[in-house]
Parts: sequence; structure tokens; C-alpha cells
Amino acid sequence: IFFRGPLVFSPQMAAVLLPDPDLYSGLVNHFNAKVAELKGLSLLKNIDDQSATAAKLMELDRLLSSAEAQMATLHCAFDQDMAAMDQAKLLMECMHQQQGYINTMQANLPQRLPGYQTEAIQSPKVVPLQDTAKSPHGKRPHAVLVKRIAYVTIDELGAAPAYITSRLTIDKINAVVDEMFEVMTAKYKLLAIPYAKVPPRLLPQWKGYKDEETEDTQGMQFFSENDLRAFKRLKMDHTGKNILTVLRHLGRLKEHRKNGLCRYIVM
Repeated sequence: IFFRGPLVFSPQMAAVLLPDPDLYSGLVNHFNAKVAELKGLSLLKNIDDQSATAAKLMELDRLLSSAEAQMATLHCAFDQDMAAMDQAKLLMECMHQQQGYINTMQANLPQRLPGYQTEAIQSPKVVPLQDTAKSPHGKRPHAVLVKRIAYVTIDELGAAPAYITSRLTIDKINAVVDEMFEVMTAKYKLLAIPYAKVPPRLLPQWKGYKDEETEDTQGMQFFSENDLRAFKRLKMDHTGKNILTVLRHLGRLKEHRKNGLCRYIVM
């Protein structure tokens, strides 16, 4: 066996060929030591003692076998790391694809996400309102619960007749639902105040709310067309009336007319 030049597997070479040089530094040093032993055994050509030569050749065979085993271990570890890198690349591609899906979903989500439809209709959400002033007996009045109209879903709007939905969108309808809730919140917050404690400037409005109540609306919460018109942001134009029609069709509201006034009872 002849070596024409220095044969050294350096850590610098490992840094280039292997993904993690530190992991194989001990293996590389061991391999270099075996190569040095092989170079020493190559001097057997100058030995005349056949018995000594045989012993050296056996040692040479053992060292070669050990070096081959070490090299096989290196190749196996290298192949495993390369396979792990391929899996990591595939995982990165999947993550980028998933991120694209999430961005698309986020860009197309409606502004309002309704809850479970049946539960929302049967058990409408309520918001407690309570007068901060104490009664003459030192006790606070009971809280008033204001019903919130359940948001309309895409499936509900799609199932409604086209002649009442017109060009309405989910966002537009549910924005009006929010505005209706603001109207009712302001109304029942004012009605929760006892008559004697109502500020003079709000007394006409308080009386107007009371005049709208009838025997048929006892225990129910409602708003009238007059209440909606007083709310400047909510326009009772053709679109606004179509939204009321859709909400009545879906069972969110019930229309009640009496004494020339149309009331919408929250179901």
C-alpha cells in the first residue's frame, strides 16, 4: 500500500460535507488516527521477517476493517441527516402553503361571526343595564336585560327569497343589527331611570317611549320606526326596510302595529 501524499480527513472538511460537524468530530479524529496507523504499516515492504510480516498484515486487515466500519457509520449518519433536511424542507413548504390558506381566510372573513344559530335565537344574548342612582330606601333597582338580535348567517341569507334580500350583504345586515342593539340599549337605559329622576331634557323622550308601550307588548322588548328614525346613523330608506323584512322573515323580529305605530318586537 503506497500513500503519495498526506491523507487527513480534517474537521474543516467535515464542516463542508456534514450538516453538523460537532456531531462527528470524535469520529473524524478516530478515522485520522487509523489512517496514520495504516501509513505506518505500509512500511512492511522493508521487513524481511515473514512471521512479523504476517502479524503486521493481520493488524493491517483489522485496521482496514475498522476504518471501513467507521466510514460506513459516517455515510449512514450523513444519509440520515440528509433525509431529515429533506423532511424539514417539505415541512417548510407545507407551512408556507398553510400560511397562504390562513391569510386568504383572514382576508375573506366577515366582520361579524355569529354563534350557533338555534341557540342564539332561543336564548338571545342580553346586556344588563342598571341605574347607578340608589332608590330612596338605599337599594339599587334591579338590572334591566337588553336582548341582542342574533347575527344573520350566510346560509340564512342564501335561503331567504331573492325578492327580499335584493343586493343586501351579510356585513350590511349585521351592521344594522348592531345599530338596532344600540337603539334598544339607549332606550331601555333611559326607561330604567325612575320618572322622578329623569333629567328634564330627557323627559319628553322618556314619555315617548312609555306611550309606545301597549298591553300587547308587556314584558317584551321592542323598538319602533320612530326610534330608528331618531337614530341618525340608521336610515329607514329602501335598504333599511329590506333589512327589517329579512329580519322578520328569519324570525329575529316580530312586527306589531297598533294606534298607527309599527313596533318591532325582538324575539
